[in-house]
Amino acid sequence: NNIVRMLVTVCLLSCLLVPSVMCKVTISAHISPQGCAPVQRSRPGDRLTVHFAQFGKDGSLVNTTAGGEPFTFILGRGEAPEGWDEGLLKLCAGEIIELLVSSADEMKIYRITVEVITRTVKKSPRRNGKGILVRKAGKCRDAKLVKLGDTVTLQTVTRIPNYLYLHYPHPTGNTPITIKLRNIPGVKIDSSQDTVRTGEGHLVPGWEMGILGACEGETRMIMIGPDMAFGDTGVYQLVPPRVTLAMEVK
Repeated sequence: NNIVRMLVTVCLLSCLLVPSVMCKVTISAHISPQGCAPVQRSRPGDRLTVHFAQFGKDGSLVNTTAGGEPFTFILGRGEAPEGWDEGLLKLCAGEIIELLVSSADEMKIYRITVEVITRTVKKSPRRNGKGILVRKAGKCRDAKLVKLGDTVTLQTVTRIPNYLYLHYPHPTGNTPITIKLRNIPGVKIDSSQDTVRTGEGHLVPGWEMGILGACEGETRMIMIGPDMAFGDTGVYQLVPPRVTLAMEVK
């Protein structure tokens, strides 16, 4: 904290001394670091869903999404507040960071939780297996986009990042033996085909957020932080508490 305050002070002083020059610095403090493979970290073009709180220089709360809907934007397109496109690069789902954005006349402090990272890894074909047109002029037809209330069939592979091995040795116990290794895609815990109706609570929140807006035949990578997955409880003998999930969904 002392280092952060020192750097912010230096930046603000330099801005005041050279008022004609725009000065901005983004400093990230990892409050709750999460691990994941490099390919699972946020990059430009990803759709990020976050919760955040903004504080003033005196520590007072200015704005927050707590108790409401999270904020969703495309990283790198200028859709988020200033400094976010740079500060939220190369993060894993579930990470909580403190972001400081300062200029000559103001300083903004954010605490941001990266809830869901969604990325299209394979676009849908022009026509589906029945020969029906899916994409027209390079864009998905509206009738083929996943919306709330649609019935959707999903093929999903689910992994836990950073886990090399996960095993429940006792048939009725819920304490797993685990081996963790940073920066790996993770151990596969499930592979399934499901037909669900969106908006009815059949999927964990992050899973549903990740498929909304997808095109029929498209494959997406959906990284989900614990609070948008199975939270503090996990799933008995399948998902430990407070873990991030990495899904590949077609």
